[in-house]
Amino acid sequence: EVEVFACAGEADQAETITAEIRRARLSAGIHYGDMAVLVRSGRRQLGPIIRSLAAAGIPVEVAGDEIPLAQAPSVRPLLLALEVTAAGRVEPDEAIRLLTSPLGGFDALGLRRLARVWRAGRSTSPAGLPEQLAAAINDPAWLDEPACLDQGEPSPVTVRLRRLLDVLAAAARRVRAGDPVDVVAWALWQGTEWPRQLARESLAGGALGSRADADLDALCALFESAAEADRRGGVGGIRAFLAELAGQQIPADRERESRLRGRGVQVLTAHRARGREWDLVVVAGVQEGVWPVGRRVSTVLEAAALTTDGLTGRTDHRDLLAAERRLFHLACSRAKRRLVVTAAAGTEGEADSPSRFLAELGVPVSAPDRHRQPLTLAAMAAELRRYATAPGAPPELRAAAAVELARLADATDDRGLHLAPSADPSTWWGVRDLTSVPEPLASGRSVRLSPSQVTGILTCPRRYFLAREARGEGEPGLAAALGSLIHLLVQQAVTEGWGLAELRERLNQVWHRLRFEAAWLSATERVEVELGLARFLAWREAAAADLVGVEVPFNLELVVDDLTVVLDGKVDWLERTPGGLRVVDFKTSRSAPTRAAIAGMEQLGIYQLAVAAGGFAGLEPDTGTAGAAAVYLRLPGRPEDLPKEFDQASLTSTPYLYADPEEERYPTWVHQRVALAAGVVAEGTYPATPGPHCRTCPFANSCPASGRGGQVLR
Repeated sequence: EVEVFACAGEADQAETITAEIRRARLSAGIHYGDMAVLVRSGRRQLGPIIRSLAAAGIPVEVAGDEIPLAQAPSVRPLLLALEVTAAGRVEPDEAIRLLTSPLGGFDALGLRRLARVWRAGRSTSPAGLPEQLAAAINDPAWLDEPACLDQGEPSPVTVRLRRLLDVLAAAARRVRAGDPVDVVAWALWQGTEWPRQLARESLAGGALGSRADADLDALCALFESAAEADRRGGVGGIRAFLAELAGQQIPADRERESRLRGRGVQVLTAHRARGREWDLVVVAGVQEGVWPVGRRVSTVLEAAALTTDGLTGRTDHRDLLAAERRLFHLACSRAKRRLVVTAAAGTEGEADSPSRFLAELGVPVSAPDRHRQPLTLAAMAAELRRYATAPGAPPELRAAAAVELARLADATDDRGLHLAPSADPSTWWGVRDLTSVPEPLASGRSVRLSPSQVTGILTCPRRYFLAREARGEGEPGLAAALGSLIHLLVQQAVTEGWGLAELRERLNQVWHRLRFEAAWLSATERVEVELGLARFLAWREAAAADLVGVEVPFNLELVVDDLTVVLDGKVDWLERTPGGLRVVDFKTSRSAPTRAAIAGMEQLGIYQLAVAAGGFAGLEPDTGTAGAAAVYLRLPGRPEDLPKEFDQASLTSTPYLYADPEEERYPTWVHQRVALAAGVVAEGTYPATPGPHCRTCPFANSCPASGRGGQVLR
């Protein structure tokens, strides 16, 4: 029996192969040891197939020299830890990989929390997250600082980091003592919770247990290879072992292969199938560009051109094609009962077509059948769940599906482990109650906001909550880092009396900490920043008003809509004019705003309220405020050596922006904006608000108001 399938890609091909093997085991009664999957060349083709079979709980046997040991996912963390131990320090590109590995146990949120604790109490720090984490690992003395304590106790992230550092330190002591590499690797492995975690996953069974078994097999192979490697101790032994793994393939363990043969599906290349037969053979990846190969790399000396009579010249293309055909026929002839041939489209760009060899089988090429009955307990549980929760299904069908789900959920094996844990509704996503339900703000409590938070809430409450409250936006980007740097230099130029030469010198000291994607971008931004600082110095020289202060803090308390709102922050520049106090906010954006945007900029309006209400310590209320201004340092004005300056009218002269009855319910338009933002926080719900900001929103892919949004829970 012969079947030929044309799949949509490598993932679809791996899924098809897994389904055919599972079907042959359940329907035809063929043992896994009597099945094989053959490919034209190993490594790249074998990886997706092996992962798919292992995830489905199908036992797999692969020759030791088909897949490099160093590429096994469970082996890479130990190799990285060995490399770090030998070097005595961790590089920035290694820090995240080490911390997020099973040895470290950190997730993305934990990394940000760790970096935040490390930055506490430091006036300067590296710009990028990898550099900060590397510094935290390489100099662990900071863990004893009071700043890293949470109410007198170490925070969870520092406890986890200290545990990892203790393991690395113990391994380093063994290296200094001259212990061989297998002893050092064993110390790294046993010093963490990773062994216990893999043991629990292995005992749990199912797809998770299969992956844990595969990880344990790879780790056992690593320790055996390390024990058989050069027995030199110290740093030299570790580096020799790492170089051996990186520079060559680990040879197959023939004795172990023969001991395991017949227990799982054989996954190997067609060349290794000579002289062997199986009841079911799957020949995979038979498409143009792969079988036959699309091109051959020219070598100085081709083995096929060398005979006992000397060099015979370049092999003819027709001879090469004939050799490929013979190899394909050899692979197909290994099947005793059933042959399945698959082709994955789009792998090498060869017109996305199946191989020309498939026509010689005399069997039509078809697409895999996606509607056959489920072949695993997990798939059966998924199908029953669809029937049980389908709103349009008859009640009798839904009730029958629920009964079968209950039977599956209660089924256990001889060890008492559940056979189909996915049938239990408690494991389903999207069906549990919310972990917390927002409650309205209790009477008498106040809402504390900053001017930028007011703008963020009014722009999109959902984005504000995910970015500020849930802290899901990640590290600040390059634009934010440049903005913070320019504001800091402007402040130092005033407080220290610096000119352009001193500012350039300071830039030379800190510029390397910024992360740029290319050298040309770094050079361009450096010129732009220097021009912006020069414009500030010229603007300061031309200013006629008296400077009151830079980075002046304020605190303002308002009562709006029966809510007490506390507004606090700092203003970049506060000056005194004949008309009263005037606030200036420095901007580093290169996009010019509209006049309407400046007139309704909440940040400037709140600054004006703080001036009028005496929110600045040491300053009396000044009802004759002179308005506010936004100065864009990176935009040339007139003359070009000055920045562009946009004025916002004083609240005294322009208390309202529009003839709006809702706005006129409040003393000024700023009071209304603050009331709207505080109302969102007090209510505790943060709806999505679509607008132009959606184009740059980092949460658009999960936003219900965005065209890119999609369902994230089922």
